[in-house]
Amino acid sequence: MLYGFGPKAREVLAFTLIRGSAVLAIVILGGIFSVIIYNGIGAISIEFLTEPHRNLGQEGGIVTCIEGTMWLVLGAMLVSAPLGIGAGIYLNEYSRSHTLNRIITISISCLNGVPSVVYGLFGLAFLVSTVGISLLAGSVILGLMNLPTIILTTQEALRSVPNSLREGSVALGATKWQTILRIVIPSALPGILTGLIIGVARAAGETAPIMWTAVTFTPVYVDKVYGVVPDVYQPVNNLCYHLLQLIYFLGAWDVEKRAWGTALVLMGLVLAMNFLAIVVRNHYRKNIRW
Repeated sequence: MLYGFGPKAREVLAFTLIRGSAVLAIVILGGIFSVIIYNGIGAISIEFLTEPHRNLGQEGGIVTCIEGTMWLVLGAMLVSAPLGIGAGIYLNEYSRSHTLNRIITISISCLNGVPSVVYGLFGLAFLVSTVGISLLAGSVILGLMNLPTIILTTQEALRSVPNSLREGSVALGATKWQTILRIVIPSALPGILTGLIIGVARAAGETAPIMWTAVTFTPVYVDKVYGVVPDVYQPVNNLCYHLLQLIYFLGAWDVEKRAWGTALVLMGLVLAMNFLAIVVRNHYRKNIRW
């Protein structure tokens, strides 16, 4: 394709294509953000952010949807983070069978590509029949969806830690678990947090798995046990599901402005959670000296 061009010309062409791709990606993302902000900013108000919706979303706000989304994300991470990080540590640090390890890793990678609606169907069949449509069922399903991503990113993060650090720790008399806990995990923490960031964004943006397992369109605050712990057996509101319902109603009621406002809040919420996680990750990355 580039026959007849010198090395310098090929380098310039390759750099131009790479730079053009980066600029195009930024322009597309900027365009999406701009459209959402332009159409949604008019719906943002104190009432919109602090009151529940009324009259099928034509009035009120989305505070119950924000609350429900936050609890679902937190519940999903409580399910997926310990299991995913623990599985990644075992597969990378303790599993001695390379063949079995590879089979498990390939299987996990395949699970990472399973459509979210399949997880929703699984939750409907095995969880809803037991605990009902509830925060618990939705959190478990979202957590299971995040497991493959967190396991794989944890494995990659642990592999990036030089073996010389492990060998040096053992040579100084540390046990294998002490080495993992005090040397390997702190060194791999930025990479592990990257997987958690992806998990948070995915949990906040999913609709299909929770529409059958966790959510309701009826405005409902999350009840608290002792004023702190949420009642995990009640259904909750959710920003993605609320947005879906508003889109269904477009043309029947004047809710397009509120739909854009909901999309803007959802985008801002995901960006804020990602930004916070990135700040934490960068804080730990500064302490790495290898």
